[in-house]
Amino acid sequence: PLVSSIYYWGGHVNITISTSPTSGGTWAGAGTISDPRVFTPNGTTTANISTTELVTALNTYAYVKITTATTGNGVSLGTVIFSSPVNSTSALSGTDRKFSIVANSSITVSSSIALTTSNTSGNENFRSSNIEFISETGNIIISSSVTTDPAPSNSTSLTTYVQAGNISLTCSAATGVISITSTGSLNAIGGKNNNSNVTA
Repeated sequence: PLVSSIYYWGGHVNITISTSPTSGGTWAGAGTISDPRVFTPNGTTTANISTTELVTALNTYAYVKITTATTGNGVSLGTVIFSSPVNSTSALSGTDRKFSIVANSSITVSSSIALTTSNTSGNENFRSSNIEFISETGNIIISSSVTTDPAPSNSTSLTTYVQAGNISLTCSAATGVISITSTGSLNAIGGKNNNSNVTA
């Protein structure tokens, strides 16, 4: 007898990061390098990530990831647009940190991203998050500031410095373009030591 097969393809959705409530997807994962805290869409066309939820995740977990690949029957290109600022101030220490976006199509940063550390005692142990943006078939457009500068250190040690997070932008397609407009910038400047009682 003839048996027909139906294949379900996950596909992709377009994601906006804004002040609107999160919709069209869920967060899961322990937030470690081996088990990232991942936002996965579950719809067919669009999803929104609240900037408040994203900042909470960045402040809480070492590894935060966003993907446009959906568990639903996605029919969109798989773009990511930052339409509202994301400002994270973290006190996480002792581990490398990463904020990763894997988009099927283009990633557009229309509002600023600032990932820094708390300006408190002991902050020389805090780690600024690395940023890794990957566009698999599209472009990456930076039209606002992207910053991973840590807060200044308050250490009494002369040799103490605070490293900024790395910023990595990758277009996997041969035709992919990374562009930084006149209003965009990438900033990864290490923190200086503000303590006036430094000893050798």
